[in-house]
Amino acid sequence: ASIVFMNVFWTSGTLMLVLFCYFIIPVLGWRYLVFISTIPISFLAFYYWAVPTSPRFLMFKGETEEAKKVLQLGAKLNCRKYPEGELVERIEDVVQTLNVNEQNNSIQPSPQQIDKKRGLLDAFGKKYLLTTIFLSIIWFTSAFLYYGVILITSDIFTYDHHCGSNSTNNASVTPIVNKFCNPLTSGDYLEYIITSSAEIPGILITVVVVEIIGRKLTFAIQFMSGALFFLLYLCTSFDHILKTGILFTVRACLAGAFVVSFLYTCEVYPTHIRASILSILSIFARISTILASFTAQVLLRSYFMVAICIFGAMGIFTAIISLLLPYETKG
Repeated sequence: ASIVFMNVFWTSGTLMLVLFCYFIIPVLGWRYLVFISTIPISFLAFYYWAVPTSPRFLMFKGETEEAKKVLQLGAKLNCRKYPEGELVERIEDVVQTLNVNEQNNSIQPSPQQIDKKRGLLDAFGKKYLLTTIFLSIIWFTSAFLYYGVILITSDIFTYDHHCGSNSTNNASVTPIVNKFCNPLTSGDYLEYIITSSAEIPGILITVVVVEIIGRKLTFAIQFMSGALFFLLYLCTSFDHILKTGILFTVRACLAGAFVVSFLYTCEVYPTHIRASILSILSIFARISTILASFTAQVLLRSYFMVAICIFGAMGIFTAIISLLLPYETKG
């Protein structure tokens, strides 16, 4: 639920930014837009004191009393009574500490002692290696397609590509090269709002579907759908209404794929490496964002078909990878 809540706020911020663009750029220019858009970030400074530390992390660090305080605060905020007794690890872990090694009659190390020997390398061990590799590809492609479709939207609205056109290569390149600095019209901003709002139903539908058909199949359907709608631009001539409809569908699919990426990653990895592996996978997503900028803003204007085919091929390839994930975390 928290992941869905977070992504809905992400989409709300996107819609707000489009409105800022509509009202600020024509009057004050893009520099004021950047300045005003960064103001909300200043509020994050107060999060250091407002957001509690994970109790599980505190227990892992041996700070039992601090973990107890966080749980007591959570119980108070939720109008619940804090359970009596001592705060310990899972009951399975407590039992494990009492197991006796039959060969040398010595007590086995406690889970805390075992955990301290573990680390990020567990994500690249035999159990999780294939999962880590496949998730790196999935996160890479999720960001690549998501930011790619956002960046090419303005070019698509100002440039009509017709499959099978008789125009020469230079003629097909010129419209994008000459138009990319033109200001968007009020109609273009409206279409931006429509396509961006697609993320909300995409996220809500994903929440329902992922519990019915599972994480892996949901991944595959979303990446394949996004890829096919990308490739549809190569084989169809259409007006603005169909353009907007296709972009709406692509945004919905890719927003849902991002949600499942977070969900699956949090479910498949144990607590002691979960935060670290999320950071590493986010690095792959940031790298792909840089490449998406080049593909959508540079390559697209010179080689339209090549750029769209790259987006489509990445989606199809990742859909296949999703089905090969070693674990299904549904339920």
